Order: sequence, then structure tokens, then C-alpha cells
Amino acid sequence: MSGGSAGSDILYLGAADIAALGIGVGEVFEATAAILRQKALGRTYLKPKLAVERAPGQTAQAMVAVADEPPLSIVKWVGVNGDNAAHGLPIIHATVVLSDAATGQPRTIMNATWLTAVRTAACSAVGARFLARADAETVAFIGCGVQAHTHLAALVAVLPGLRRARLLGRSRGPVEAFAAAVEAAGLVAEVVDSGSAALAGADVLVSSVPAGPGMRAFLDPGAVAPGAFVTAVDLGRSWHAAGFGGCFDVLATDDREQSGQLAREGKMVWGGPFDAELGELVAGTHPGRTGPQQRTGLVFAGMALADLGLAALIDRRARAAGVGTMLPA
Repeated sequence: MSGGSAGSDILYLGAADIAALGIGVGEVFEATAAILRQKALGRTYLKPKLAVERAPGQTAQAMVAVADEPPLSIVKWVGVNGDNAAHGLPIIHATVVLSDAATGQPRTIMNATWLTAVRTAACSAVGARFLARADAETVAFIGCGVQAHTHLAALVAVLPGLRRARLLGRSRGPVEAFAAAVEAAGLVAEVVDSGSAALAGADVLVSSVPAGPGMRAFLDPGAVAPGAFVTAVDLGRSWHAAGFGGCFDVLATDDREQSGQLAREGKMVWGGPFDAELGELVAGTHPGRTGPQQRTGLVFAGMALADLGLAALIDRRARAAGVGTMLPA
């Protein structure tokens, strides 16, 4: 850690600083589950994200949340462009400002691209812990980008019985790279060429198709197999809206208010009613899956509380390790 002095100075953490901390999948899961539980207990405060769309697939977003424990507030700025991948750039760019909840004094600014990717997968993993069958063996990935990679690691950690992965993607390069990652994780990779082939008999389904011009829903929720768990990471944009909610015995989200608002704006496939929020599953106020044949689902937009939980962990680890750069306030 270089420059500045203690007190009101602000810690800056770049992508390399965060990578150097070596935070593992299990730590990300626990930090995410803990903040979700705080939400269920009424100890957090947030509003739906604010988004401005410049063009189809090009969005600027602001997200804010506050927690009593840890006593921190967060604002995250996110820039999204679905065409970035074609130019060798990440689809999502994100920056976090972490502040003291009581005084509002900023304490840490951090690159949040990695944070955004892994906290999203951690939310799906929390959902899988309570909504997927413990004996799940086949996972289908519809979309083979960054979220597929982070979800692979997160799901293997909570569902150790996974043996096979079906992959459906639009571009050969990302599909081949993800297939290699699947094999490295100890699963057998099978590339398929249609949504119906991906869904057929799969125990877990992850849809992470980015928005873009001409994007149309192509997945049939009615084709989800009995006993399967779906996590619609892409706001459900790849799923047909007709009958979506009625296809699931248990359907969860991360925040009912935000999901309802996004559905009213036409950005999410389903806005409720929901049987549970993720935090209610963690806190035990909803039982989650109660039978092996139930079809269960999670459709969520991502919320700043999940970012806060992981950002607090990153901040704590970085300060303990002396990583980052101090900036004058």
C-alpha cells in the first residue's frame, strides 16, 4: 500500500490488487449469503437500480444500498455494451464506492468488474443450494461468456454431484474456451445447437444471454424437466414470457420491488408474484424446494446489496494485507 496517511484517505483497489487477494469461491458464497440474510432480517436498505439506455444493449446503471452490518453503504456504476465482446472488451465495466454508513465518508474505491461477475454467480449458487436437487448431475449453460465461467465454479462448489455440462453459444471461440474450462473442472462437456437440446432432461439450467439488437426469446419454460432448477441470469430475456411464472412450483428473486419495476419496464420476463427472495431462503423463512419433482426457478437482476457484501470482504482483506493505493480525500 503506497502514499497517503490513515484516517480520511481513500483506498483505491484496481483489478490487479483484487486478484492478488486470492478470494475463493467459498468466501464469495459466504459473504453473499450473509448479506442476503441481513436483508431478510430487515437490516438493509436499497432501491431499484437506475438505468439509462443509450441504444439497444448499451446501458448506464447506478445502484445503491446500505447495511447495518457491516455498517457500510455502496454505490456502483455499471456500463454495459453487448457489442463489446466483438471488440475484445468486457461487456460489463463496473466501479464501486464503499462508504461508512453513518457518516457517508467514502473509504474505498474499487474496480468492480470481477466483483460483479462473481457476486452474480454467488447469488445463483445460493439459489441452487436451496432450490436445486442435491443429486443434480447435468447442468446446461445457455450462453458461454463470463457469467458461464463464474457460474461453473460457483455451481460445482455447491452441487458436487454435477458430472455433465451442455453448452449452447453463438460464437465458436467462446464455446470452445468454455468447453475447455468445463473439462478442467472435471465435467464432461457437450456442445449442443438448440435451446431444446440444452433444456432436455437438464437438472440445472443457467441462461446468461446478453442483450443486443435483434435479441429474441427462444427458450420454452414449458420444456424444463421435472425436478430441474433454472437460474435466469439474463433477466429471463432468453425465455418466452408466456406462461413463464406458471411453469415453476417455486420461483424466487433477489428483490421483489426491483424485479417488479423491471418487469413493468419490459426488461425482465417476470415481475411476480414470487414465492421467495434469496434472503428468505438463507434465513429459513421459506423452505425452498420441498419435493424432488418440483420445477424451481430464480430470475433476478442483481442488487447492490450483493455487491456490498463482497466489497466489504475485499476491503477488509485488502487493508489487512496492505494492498492498494491510498488517495487523499
